[in-house]
Amino acid sequence: MSKVYYSVIDDMLSCCNFSNLSCKERVDYVNSINNLDRKKQSYFVWKLLEYVTKDSNYEFQLHDSGQWVEKNDRIYFSISHSGNLIAVALSDKSIGVDVEKCNEKILRIKRRFDCKNVKELNEIQNLTYCWTKEESKFKCGKAGAFKYSIVNKDGDEFVITACCCDNDVTFENVDCKSLNF
Repeated sequence: MSKVYYSVIDDMLSCCNFSNLSCKERVDYVNSINNLDRKKQSYFVWKLLEYVTKDSNYEFQLHDSGQWVEKNDRIYFSISHSGNLIAVALSDKSIGVDVEKCNEKILRIKRRFDCKNVKELNEIQNLTYCWTKEESKFKCGKAGAFKYSIVNKDGDEFVITACCCDNDVTFENVDCKSLNF
C-alpha cells in the first residue's frame, strides 16, 4: 500500500531551526538554499518525512545521482511542496508525488500538453492535475496508476497527485504542529 501524507504549514511558521533535522546531508542542503520561502518548504517537507517514518529505522542519504533515497532500499519515497503545502509519499514500490497550487497561469500552457477532462474538476484544477500527473510520473521513474486529492486552505486550492505501480494510494492530512520543529 502507498500513502501520501500532506500538511499545510500555517504562515510558513517563522519559528524553525534549520539544523533540527536528523540527516546532516539534508541540514547542509537546506542551509545552502538562499530563498527563505524555499528553505522553509524544504525544511518542513523533510520534517514531515521524519515524522511519518519516526517509528522506523530508515536512513536517508543523498545518492550519487542527486536524488534522496533510503539507504537500504527498504522504502521508496517522494517529496513535493508548493506554497505552504508539503507532501511526502511512501510506498514499498516506486512512487512519485507532486503538489501544485491551482493558479490561472496554468491556462497559458494548456496547449502544450494533452489533457483529458476529469468531470468533477474545473478547468484550472484539471490542467493542474494534468501537470502534476506528468511531474509525479517523472519522479516515479515509470508509468503507473494516478491518484489525486484536492486540498483547500484559506481560499487556496492545491492538487496533490501520486503515481505508483498500484492504485492503492491513500491521502492523510498531518497537523503541522505535530512535526516537532
